[in-house]
Amino acid sequence: MRRDAALEAITSELRQMREEAAVVEQKRASSTPKPGPPIWSNWVLIVVTGFAVGAADLSLRSLGKQVEAAKVSADVAKETMLLTHRPVLIVRNIVVDGFDKGELGDKLTNCRVLLANTGTTNATLIKAHAQWLYERHLPMENPVSTVHHPDQQPIVLAAGGLKTVDLGDFPLDFESHKAFFGEGAPGQTDQKVFVIGYAKYRDDLGTLRRTYFGRQFDRTKRRFVPVDHPAYEFVE
Repeated sequence: MRRDAALEAITSELRQMREEAAVVEQKRASSTPKPGPPIWSNWVLIVVTGFAVGAADLSLRSLGKQVEAAKVSADVAKETMLLTHRPVLIVRNIVVDGFDKGELGDKLTNCRVLLANTGTTNATLIKAHAQWLYERHLPMENPVSTVHHPDQQPIVLAAGGLKTVDLGDFPLDFESHKAFFGEGAPGQTDQKVFVIGYAKYRDDLGTLRRTYFGRQFDRTKRRFVPVDHPAYEFVE
């Protein structure tokens, strides 16, 4: 009998515990908040915000495309300007000390070629070379076009800029003196004095350009004049 009473007590206690657990679970379920906004105005705010963010994103993308298009247009305009307004290097003058006073001595000294940028944009000078040539006639092939000369330190010549190129001394003897003054040994009147050379440079687009020059000393005019020869006097 005691045994039956104990079983009855245990069963009753278990039943009570299940009921209490069920009550706790019910309260927990009823107190758990439902997902999402509790009122319709919040839903409307979310939708409007979504549209606003989308519109802003489209505007930013459109603005980015406009900026990129403007940059491309500016680059094209700049390139067109540089193509149509290129630098041009020419020989402005060839200077030799002593000509004005007629005092040449045994050699020509302080001889130099004056280069000028007559274009409207920059010229980056890479190499400038000039040399004397004492011949009866210019060779058919330009000597400076077949010899490699190492590039120098680049020099930027703005529009109107000048650059002096050292020509080196020119020895004078009985025959070569006559080429300048028309006096000397008989039979040497056909010897002539030339200055030949070139300038290698790049424009602002990086295009490589060259100016070749050939000058002959004119005894009558007492100065160097351009030669009429396509292999010596031309611009690339």
